Amino acid sequence: MEAMPANIDLYIIGAGVAFPHHLTLQAIESLSSSVCICTNIPNEYLDRLPSNIASKCKSLWPLYRESRIRAENYRDVREAVVREVETNRPTAWLTPGHPLVFDSVSTDLLKIAATRRWNTCVVPGISSIDTLLADIQYDPANGITIHDATSIVYRNVPLATSVPLLLLQIGSFFSEHAHLTLKENVLNLTPLRNYLVQYFPNNHECVIVHSAPNVALLPKLTWTTVDRLPSLQAQDYAGANLFIPAIGRSLRPASTEDM
Repeated sequence: MEAMPANIDLYIIGAGVAFPHHLTLQAIESLSSSVCICTNIPNEYLDRLPSNIASKCKSLWPLYRESRIRAENYRDVREAVVREVETNRPTAWLTPGHPLVFDSVSTDLLKIAATRRWNTCVVPGISSIDTLLADIQYDPANGITIHDATSIVYRNVPLATSVPLLLLQIGSFFSEHAHLTLKENVLNLTPLRNYLVQYFPNNHECVIVHSAPNVALLPKLTWTTVDRLPSLQAQDYAGANLFIPAIGRSLRPASTEDM
């Protein structure tokens, strides 16, 4: 086993999507080298880790409050990690997916680390982008555009329809609040539909992808059309991403049914 980098103050580690099976050897070695592990993974899942790692974990999940402004939740979590780094080094920040794919806490921690001259090590993880490509069996060598669902509408981003479009975080579309339960995750996707039909036909097929959180489960693929997006239920899009194939191309298996 190779030695880990010396004099690290803060590890920023991706836990992958299917926890803990997606943890890489690098992630496990970094966690083992840490004195304290801060994470936004709930306590009930941390018992799946080896005991020598689980015993060092401090779940910050209780700091995420339902319906609160997401930025306020992220601030409290960020500050809790900073306090740990000040007293326990190296500290690890363990977060689902890839730590730098749509993770405001990780991004902010890197900025703080730079101003305080902390030595940091970012440990990559399997992101929802990676799992989605496997779930729909698509090779991005054929082209792909990736955006945040809210940003394309808010910023009026021009879309190319000759390559597939992947929209992340449709479960928080046009919402600044935390949606931790399906009860609170009721959104109006009409503005997203209205924007997309400027580029795609109304009946253009697309798929909502829920990647499996456990290797024993299969992904959930919900096929629909662009014009039917506003009719989706919260359970259809919460925690999911939206993949829209290029015009004239379809990835939909013949055996699937419409939503």
